[in-house]
Amino acid sequence: MDNSFRLNCIYIDKLNSQVFAGIDFEKLGQSYQTDFVYAKEILQNMTELFKDVYGVDYLACNEEIEFVDVPAVIHGRNNDGMCIGLVNLDLESSGEHWGTCFITEEGIGNHNEKDAAFNELLKSKFVPYDYWYTIKIYGDIHVDMDNVPKEISELLNFDNEPTLEHEM
Repeated sequence: MDNSFRLNCIYIDKLNSQVFAGIDFEKLGQSYQTDFVYAKEILQNMTELFKDVYGVDYLACNEEIEFVDVPAVIHGRNNDGMCIGLVNLDLESSGEHWGTCFITEEGIGNHNEKDAAFNELLKSKFVPYDYWYTIKIYGDIHVDMDNVPKEISELLNFDNEPTLEHEM
């Protein structure tokens, strides 16, 4: 098992046990409808855990790590649905997007879930979508830092650092 795969497995395992297991989805849904304070707290915990596991607060494309899951804010283009989640990126392909895990008021999952109601929620609120991640990723050719909406930038900047955008 290569080191990047090992690190990503450790990160996902720790997210499941240390962050996701404690999410109050009702509170998260209220946060999405009001001030995003609780959502931002979860996103910050996800980011801090990433930094602890990887030992860095940035990554670079075309270096040692191939696939990586990073914390992100997801925003529906057509309907203003917004949530936090994870995006899976191929850093060997300059940040190519491979998948998204949505953390919604109804639970955690992706658009390939077997649950039809969850898939419909994702489709109605988020598809198509843009996302912005909390970890700096140098060399991502898909990044456009000039188009991060202000409300999303505020969610991403718990350290007052620049944010990155990636459109799907």
